[in-house]
Amino acid sequence: METRFRVMLALAGFLTFFGCSSRDEPLSIPGGGYPCDQPRAAAPPCTGVTVQYGVAGGLGDLGAAGLDARAGRAGAAASCGGSCDGGDVNHTGGLATGGSSGGAGAFDTGGSPTTGGLPTGGAPDTGGFPSTGGAATVGGAGGAASPSRPSRAVVISFDGLASRYLGEMLAAGSLPAFQRFRDLGASTLDARPDYEVTVTLPNHTSMLTGRPVTAVPGMPAETHHGFSANGYSEGVTLHNGGNPALSYVPSIFDVAHDYGYRTCLYAGKEKFVLFDRSYDAEHGGPDLTGKDDGRDKIDRFLVLESEAAFDVAALDLVQGVCEFMFLHIADLDTPVGHQYGWNSPEWQQAIMGIDTMLGEFLDQLVLDIELEQWVIVATADHGGEGYDHSNPTLRAVYEIPFFAVGPGIPAGADLYDLLDGRRWDPGDTRPGYDFYYQPVRDGDAGNLALEMLGLPSVPGSLMRELCLGG
Repeated sequence: METRFRVMLALAGFLTFFGCSSRDEPLSIPGGGYPCDQPRAAAPPCTGVTVQYGVAGGLGDLGAAGLDARAGRAGAAASCGGSCDGGDVNHTGGLATGGSSGGAGAFDTGGSPTTGGLPTGGAPDTGGFPSTGGAATVGGAGGAASPSRPSRAVVISFDGLASRYLGEMLAAGSLPAFQRFRDLGASTLDARPDYEVTVTLPNHTSMLTGRPVTAVPGMPAETHHGFSANGYSEGVTLHNGGNPALSYVPSIFDVAHDYGYRTCLYAGKEKFVLFDRSYDAEHGGPDLTGKDDGRDKIDRFLVLESEAAFDVAALDLVQGVCEFMFLHIADLDTPVGHQYGWNSPEWQQAIMGIDTMLGEFLDQLVLDIELEQWVIVATADHGGEGYDHSNPTLRAVYEIPFFAVGPGIPAGADLYDLLDGRRWDPGDTRPGYDFYYQPVRDGDAGNLALEMLGLPSVPGSLMRELCLGG
């Protein structure tokens, strides 16, 4: 502790010298480099070092070369999977981990080196999974969740749920189920969608993959998923319609399915067939994690209206038809937002209807499943102003909520209070991905659900390692 304190004092002087006190300024200096992107001695216990996104593999499990490009230093980051015991910084390259290193740029999560690691520089040879095709393994995880972990997880996306209007209605007491949702776990109204793109399919792709939509200055070409279209065309997948530097874009469904979870995607828009096609038996990646569960990563895909979606989702979770689910609720965007306007009387009526459905959904889960057995992560893909949401610079568009409910997450907590040193509350600002002080984003949702099940993050993902609960 004394050593860590001395390091912290030295680092404080270093940051002061470079003028890095404001979280609202991009942390760059002439000649490149990110002087504030340094290990912090007072890092939370999940990781032994805190850098942007806890990049223990954040930039495609980047390793030394990728980190050099990002931070202008020849170091590495501590990694964190199902658990961490606080590694230290390794300035020779590689990753500092709770166990042994997987070699130059490899990803190790507290045990021996894995064949699921990613090569130096962070770019997997296939553009997604490592050359063996499998997901990276995690010390202590495999197959189903351990007895200390929840057994089921659902990620909910409330399409078009703007924090500005949600907050006003919560303050007025008009949304008892959303308030209950907040009271059950941790939440914030200051999360952010993608920095450049605030439309549906690209942001949902970020939720599923943990990647930004477009290229980020200073980061490897393989970092972003690159799918910017907001519609589906026959024959298009995330693998052939996005970032050309990636031949395969792994998702939360790859990880959950390969570890033996029954997976479901229930969507409110037909264009979400993009995801079902991208991870079907023809286009999904091979499974080399334990038993071969096949290439079809989504066991059940349905397009449902909101009320039916909540009902089917609750029933399927309770009966074990689904153990890992992504649930998309479309009403606040289409038809209501685009037809009547965000925060119009019709929009407010729609969110109150969704609140009722959410309450019934929570009732069903609490009634039939012990609280320790489930995880719910919820967010939005964007907000909205007027009849649109395509301008990412508008506060009503870029301010979105984020909820996390599950074992080990304190009831009624402010999410940023729990993430001190891993994410920072952006206030009313809109930080880019190249800022050191990163907010929680919608792209964190899928990896958080995996993490709380004790599973590894999506290979190649940037937004990961919130280290909540469990």
